[in-house]
Order: sequence, then C-alpha cells, then structure tokens
Amino acid sequence: MWKMNKRIGKKEKMLIIVILLVIFITSIYVGKYVGKENETLQLGGRISKNQIIEASFNKKPIQLLSAKIKDKYIPEKEKNISLQTILIIIDEITFNKTSREVERLKKDIENGLNSEVNIVSREWESPEIIKQILQLNYESNNLTGAILIGEIPFMLFENPVLEGFESIPYPSDIYYMNLDRNFPDDDGNGIIDAASYIKYDYDNVLNEIWVGRIKSPKEGEEAINQIKKYLDRNHNFRTGLLEIDRKQILLSTVNIFDFGETYEEYNNSALEITNRMELYDFNTETELIYDSCESPNNCRIKEQFLKSIAKDQFSESINQNIELAYLNIHGGSSSFHLPNQTQITHSEIENNSPNVLFYGLISCGIGDFSEVDYLAGHLLFDGSGLGAIAYTNPVFANWETLHKEFKVMKNGIIFGEMIRETNHNGIIKHFLGDPTLAMRDKPTNVPEIYIQEEVIDLGNIRVNSSNPMNFIIRNNGDANLEIYGIYNFMSKNNVKSSGFPPVFYPFNILPGQTSQISLNFNPTQPGKYKGMMVLLTNDPSNTHSYLEFKAKVVGSNLLITTPIYINN
Repeated sequence: MWKMNKRIGKKEKMLIIVILLVIFITSIYVGKYVGKENETLQLGGRISKNQIIEASFNKKPIQLLSAKIKDKYIPEKEKNISLQTILIIIDEITFNKTSREVERLKKDIENGLNSEVNIVSREWESPEIIKQILQLNYESNNLTGAILIGEIPFMLFENPVLEGFESIPYPSDIYYMNLDRNFPDDDGNGIIDAASYIKYDYDNVLNEIWVGRIKSPKEGEEAINQIKKYLDRNHNFRTGLLEIDRKQILLSTVNIFDFGETYEEYNNSALEITNRMELYDFNTETELIYDSCESPNNCRIKEQFLKSIAKDQFSESINQNIELAYLNIHGGSSSFHLPNQTQITHSEIENNSPNVLFYGLISCGIGDFSEVDYLAGHLLFDGSGLGAIAYTNPVFANWETLHKEFKVMKNGIIFGEMIRETNHNGIIKHFLGDPTLAMRDKPTNVPEIYIQEEVIDLGNIRVNSSNPMNFIIRNNGDANLEIYGIYNFMSKNNVKSSGFPPVFYPFNILPGQTSQISLNFNPTQPGKYKGMMVLLTNDPSNTHSYLEFKAKVVGSNLLITTPIYINN
C-alpha cells in the first residue's frame, strides 16, 4: 500500500482553509436565497395582506401534491368508513407549542360528534396547497369541515369599488368552503375578482364543507398563549366546567342613531328579533342596551356596553357567562364606531375581559383576521369567548341580518353546519372560533322533512309556454315541521339571473302531513335555466333542504315569471 508520509505544508493548509471558507459562505448565500423565495409566506410571523399582495405579483406555479404527500395528508380511516372526517389544519410553529391542547381538542370533537378528526401540521406555503388537501379528503374521506388554527394562509378577494369606500382586498375562507367553485382572477393580479365570482358559475352556490378559524389578534408568544387559553376554555365548556347564564345582550346603534328609533320602537324591534331566533325569553333572558344620545353629554351607550360585557374581576372564579351578544354597530377592523366621534377600541375590549361566550357581530370589517388587533379577535380571545360570526369587509345590514343563522342553533346543530348552510355567496361572513361547538342539545322529538322529488327537469320547452311544477313535502317526524325561510337562486346560461319571485313563509307541516309548493315557469327568453330554492327548516338533520328545476328554453323574447303557491 502506498503511504503518504509527507507533512502538509503551509500552502496546502491555506488552500484547505480557503476551500472550507468558500463552502461555508456559499451555504449561507444559498440558504438566504432559498428563504427569500418564500419569505412572504414564512410562518415565523404573522401573514399580512401586503405580503399576500406582493407575493401574488411574483407568483410561481403551484406544485401539485406528490403521491407520497397525498398519502400523508389523506390517511386511511381507522374506524367506520361512514364516519365523517374533520381536519384540524395548523401551522407547525403553533402546533409544536400547543400540541397537548390540540390533541385534547381532537379527542373532545371525536367523542362529541362521533367523527374522525385528523391533525394536519406543516409550514403552509399557500392557500392552494391547503385547498388540494381539503378537496382530496372530501373526495376520499367523507370530509365535512375544517378548523384552521394559527397562521394559516388565506385567499384575498377584490373589493368592488363602492362610492365612499377605498378598494382594499379582504380575506375570505369561502375559497376553502366551496370546493368545486370557479374563483376567477380576471385581471391576473393574483387576487380573486369578487364581482365575477358572484356573477358566474352560479349553479355551484352550495358549500361542500364548513370552515372556522381560531386566530389570535396578537402575534408571537402572546398569540400562542391566547390560543392555549382558548382551547382550555373550550374543553371546560364541553365538559360542563364553564358556568353559563342563558342570557343575551342586544345592541343596535344603527337602529338608534341611523334610524332614529324611540325606545318603544327599539324595544319592539328587539322583541321581534328575539322571537324570530327562539333562543331566549325576551322578558327574563334579554338585556337591552339603549340610549337616544340626544346630546353628547347624555350618550351612555359606550359605558352601558362595556359595563354589560365586563367580567367581575373580584368574582371571576364564579363568574356567570353571558351566552350571546348580538351587536349591530358601525365599525372598522380594530374598533366600534359610535356617534360624536366616539369609539370602543380593541384596547378597551382587552381591558374589560368580556364575559360573553358567543357573538353575532353585524359590523363592517371587525372580523378581518388578516389584521393585527382585529376587534372580533379581541372579543373572542380576551375574555370568555368561544365563537363569533363576523364580517371581514364593509357590510350593508341591520340587526335582522343574522337572526336566521341563530334560529337554526335551537335545533342543536354545530356552528360549522350553520355557517356552511347559510353562507351562499357570503364572501365576507366568517365563523371565528371552534365551529364544532353547539349552543343547544338536539331535541328529543324532532320533525323530519321528506321531499318526494327534489329535482324537476322540464326538458326542452318553448318561450312563453306555461310549465307547472309541484314539489311535495312531507313531515315524517313526530314534531311540527317549520319552513321559516327560503333563499332563491336563478341562473341563465350559468350566469346569475333575476326573476325568481318572493316566497311566502313561514308555514308549518304537522307530523304525518304533506304540503305542496307549486311553481309555474313562464320563460320569455331562450337559454338554459336553473332554479333553486333553499328551504330553512327546524329539522335538525336537514336544516336546509333544496328544491331545483332546470329547463332548456327555445324561442325569443323577455323576462321570467315564476309564480309560487304554497298549499298546506
């Protein structure tokens, strides 16, 4: 064997040192370069709107999930294949620091809903990757919903420019809920064109799954700690350790100041809302906040509200939690706006530690989870909060807007099903918190809706022809079936169309009885038509039922008339 006995000289040593230095410097440079490519979506900090917008202009093609990764994120069912699947999607940093609490949440949901729950954790590069995982689990694993925890990427939607409003993109999780919908980007800027989304592909208005976000308004360790406390509170609620005062707080500054309602008018409006929701007794379980504020010095709305929601710091251990705050107040991302340039800020919410469990928030933009210190987040995380319905963008609405959503909660359904079923084209309405929670137990005696023929195909018909249709509805349950709301959709050649008539409701069907909804379709324009009616019912298993008709119309001329008759 040949041996080298010669000692390494100074030149050789210097050469080795230079080579090592080059390797070291190169590795640093490469590491920085690789990190730069994805830095807009790194999860070490909060994902912001500006980062998403900046990334959209330099967007690389999305890499499809490999078969190996697909297998990882679509596990084979260990239990009954008929079980529904729920995904907990969480960023890796948050999961590493909350794994005990998240694993406990998984067990709580599986025990409460008899579902299979899978936790999916990684550094998420883009919304598209998450949607692929949702679609694949929906197709293969009977996926019913997803809980997004921590810093999860979101899709931005363009805001239609309205007079007096700046066009600022806003986040929306409808992108994750509606799995087969077309989300157009007409101008190619990487942001969904909301106007085109609403206009086109109108036959796919139904959401396949529900989605809820557990997202702190804070950053870093403060956000992690808030999520931990939330999950602890969630577990206490599920196990009966959280005391609840079945009570609601009602406040609509829009009715008071914009509509100028007197106390008597305001009281009657609140009574009507309460009766429609059917969750609380107006006289014994409702606190009504009112002050006409005829002069700035007489305006006590802010003080009344903060006092109503504030925790009693001296008796926190035996604090009785208010179940619902139903609020219709002008707002922005981090504050409520009152008259006389008065605000209720996120800091004031933080200092008062609200003792409310659930919120119905009819306010502009306070649910914008892309913003630090977003107000709905403070209401949810700074006190006893468990869930909130909130909007991520300006909304033109009054306090009647959400009463149908809360009405279905009396049937014992979870918030996820409520938001999935009622969020048709609802781009800016979100559920923040754990969507597997419910406000009521399912009743023992329940109605059961049965529709004899859910879809009627009229085939080829002529313009100006008369085409009667009858939908037969039967109540196979042992309690009265109530149809208390109806959404209408009409499309012509897959584009939203007007012409669907008003429907008279509510109406009831006794156990064992039938009712008939009769339509007469008189088309006066040619084209392919699809019509859908979504019936809101008190059947806990079918809170929303669907009637559809379709037809191909040949000929020429104008307008659509579809008279509807309900025969009990």
